[in-house]
Amino acid sequence: MEGIIYSTPYNQVLNDMCDTFKKQEIPVINCYGSTRLCASDVVTGDAEKGCYQAARHLLELGHRQIAILRVKESGISKRRFEGCKKALEDFGVEIDPHFLVDAEDFSQESGYLQAKILFSYPQKPTAIVAFSEQLAIGVLKAAREDGIKVLEDLSLVGVDDIIAEVLEPPLTSVALPTYEAGRTAASLLFSRIKDGNSSPPRQVVLEEKLVVRTSTRGRG
Repeated sequence: MEGIIYSTPYNQVLNDMCDTFKKQEIPVINCYGSTRLCASDVVTGDAEKGCYQAARHLLELGHRQIAILRVKESGISKRRFEGCKKALEDFGVEIDPHFLVDAEDFSQESGYLQAKILFSYPQKPTAIVAFSEQLAIGVLKAAREDGIKVLEDLSLVGVDDIIAEVLEPPLTSVALPTYEAGRTAASLLFSRIKDGNSSPPRQVVLEEKLVVRTSTRGRG
């Protein structure tokens, strides 16, 4: 094996594998994966700016009761939250602690479970920013079960933009530059295979953009 590219969250097996590759001087490229693992180079996105756009979009639509669906022990989730927090601060909106929820992971099931908690409160959020598309799909399922209508009762933004366009309703989403990220990661890996793995680590930060669809609309 001459090198690997990984794009997964942290797990012990991958951690041990990366440590072994490092000792063998085999290049490891992190492409939107966990930053807790050692890597020769990192390709990531401007997660803070992407979610700043998402929260600002909701604020400009008049939403103030905005819930943020984060993920525990995730570096990229922390960066996404910083973007949301900055947008709220720019609008002078205080974060309601009840509306900050931490999922176990980025899965549909986690999004569903956390949304059920949010929807159980007497004062429900009028908008949610979910830090993955799968989390947002879980929110949609919980909303349907609880009789909460997206658009009429709730605006929803996700992150990833993989199948967001074909969801019902089509999901406003922070689009990740997946093609560009993969191409960049491959280029970094090939250069290390060709020139050796002794150069200092490099980090490439790509732009994330908000794609507005019909899962968000103004209040009032």
